[in-house]
Amino acid sequence: MWPEKGKRSTRIRRRSTVSCYFQHDCYFQPEIIFEILTRLPPESLVKFMCVCKDWNSIIRSQKFIRAQHDRSMKANSRTILVLNSNAPTRSEASLVYFDTLIPHTVRVKQPLNKLAGMTSVAGYSNGLVCIMRAGEHLVVWNPSIRRFKQIPFEQPAGAGKRYYGFGYDSTDDDYKLVRVVVFGFDGVSSEVKIYSLKSNSWKKIQGLPRIEDFGMLSLRLSSWNGVLHWLMCHKLDEQTHRLVTLDLATERYDELPIPHYNDGPQLTLGVLGEEYLYVSLHYRPEAESILNSRNDVWIMKEYGVATSWTKLYTFALEDMPQTPEYKRLAFKSYRHCKPLLFSETGEKVLLHVDSDTLYWYDCETKETKRVHINGEPSCYSTAIWKGNFLLSDGDPV
Repeated sequence: MWPEKGKRSTRIRRRSTVSCYFQHDCYFQPEIIFEILTRLPPESLVKFMCVCKDWNSIIRSQKFIRAQHDRSMKANSRTILVLNSNAPTRSEASLVYFDTLIPHTVRVKQPLNKLAGMTSVAGYSNGLVCIMRAGEHLVVWNPSIRRFKQIPFEQPAGAGKRYYGFGYDSTDDDYKLVRVVVFGFDGVSSEVKIYSLKSNSWKKIQGLPRIEDFGMLSLRLSSWNGVLHWLMCHKLDEQTHRLVTLDLATERYDELPIPHYNDGPQLTLGVLGEEYLYVSLHYRPEAESILNSRNDVWIMKEYGVATSWTKLYTFALEDMPQTPEYKRLAFKSYRHCKPLLFSETGEKVLLHVDSDTLYWYDCETKETKRVHINGEPSCYSTAIWKGNFLLSDGDPV
């Protein structure tokens, strides 16, 4: 027998007032809900904002964003962002997760897809990626929640070559972009400006320290622990280098020692897995076979201590199996081998070779394994990615 209409409608009305914290024995205190939500990936948080007003309010709060950000910074990320940097009319990007045996790839839209020109990575830190196109269009982008913020363009004082670096200043709790413009053929004069994500403004600081007869070598300033790093090379002696730093908090320049080397290698600088500063030494004896080319990678285990530079591995073509990939690299004579991150056991390193190939390299056995990802571009940039909820108030991609 059907209940009376009045009673039925009352029952439905009562159910509609149930709180999203649940009731009776299923009730959770807001503090517990807060803690649970901070442990979830950003992609899930975007969906959970639609569950109810209470959860939406929690996730949007600065307290929650800060807690989730701090948790993500402590996590060891094994995810990279792959950004197509080959075709000017295409703007593909993917997040590649290496937490499983087979890499899992998720396609994401990037915010500069409607502009002409090549897209490149200016820098990255803690899940935020700064990308640019045509040297003037820059954005700070959070791929995990598909949000970004446009960086206002600041006209340089004159024509010159531009260098960029992006990092996190924990003292001011601010993400900052540094632009270095070097003027003239001698490269003696320069202009350095810092963009603050918090204030959305630029400010000029002291120019690069004048190191006689030295010029910029690094194309990008590498960020580690709130400090930007780059290499400078002697203009008359290409085998003499200096490692210069800029502290984002104090805005002071300094120098660090570099590992000792012989035989005139080509040097590149970077950060391995957001854990170690590294210097890669590429040796290619011109009078010998291409197969003698190799990359020695050194990591600084104790920051600022010269004696802490330790050789992590040597990657050489002659150690690779005789596969079509081996023949292709030998034909090209690879020039750059960028270490990205460690495997879960720490025994292997993921390498990005010549901007178009990924390998797992075992530092002990010297074995290599080609990594194939879905929709792999013919040429691409990479960045270490960590999921967070920063820029939740930004523009949608």
